[in-house]
Amino acid sequence: NEAISRDNFEVFTFDSNDLSEDNKSVKVKKIENPVSYEKKEELYSNDTIKSLEEFDIIFLRKDIPVDQSFRKLLEVLDNNKSPVINDPKGIFKIGTKSYLENLQEITAKTFYTQNCNDSLDAIKEMRNCVIKQSNGYGGKEVTPIQYKENKFFSISEKGKEEEIHLDKLKDLINTYLKRSNDSTMLTVEYLKSASERGDKRTVILECKTILGSYIRIPDKE
Repeated sequence: NEAISRDNFEVFTFDSNDLSEDNKSVKVKKIENPVSYEKKEELYSNDTIKSLEEFDIIFLRKDIPVDQSFRKLLEVLDNNKSPVINDPKGIFKIGTKSYLENLQEITAKTFYTQNCNDSLDAIKEMRNCVIKQSNGYGGKEVTPIQYKENKFFSISEKGKEEEIHLDKLKDLINTYLKRSNDSTMLTVEYLKSASERGDKRTVILECKTILGSYIRIPDKE
């Protein structure tokens, strides 16, 4: 919306699955007025085709996970050396939470596993933990688990414990492993205070400048 207010700018929007089969063009919608659409079909009511070479700059802004269509678009843009804000290589590199394995000194204790047995061992060692897909986001694909007295328990948002059978837990783990783009599941230390005080997100530029921070507070039911 800011870009369309400037002179001599033409602004278009497209999604990763709008890439043509020959990888040379995309289906786009020209944005001429401020927009706030919730449904894609409304946004693309009047679309056209443009070659990727026609764009002076492409700004990549898409929530994780890096799914198949987004991965394909990133590969095409990188191979074509297209002028892009948010380097495709960088998105590939940090496209899942597995990247946090490089930041263990400043993150909660976490095990990164790629098979069910190792995942169960991680849960047993952690005892109070949260298991999640490596490419999940927005609180999705997250399950609090507790291990005590040789039994596993799932924890509801209200803190209620319910025993979870081993076979059911294995199915859940295998589902997370299968759905994760890098076949990795995270077992993260459960911080009891997080449910009340939330967690803090800090935005840092080039490992030097703190641009800002904010706290995510869970919704109250």
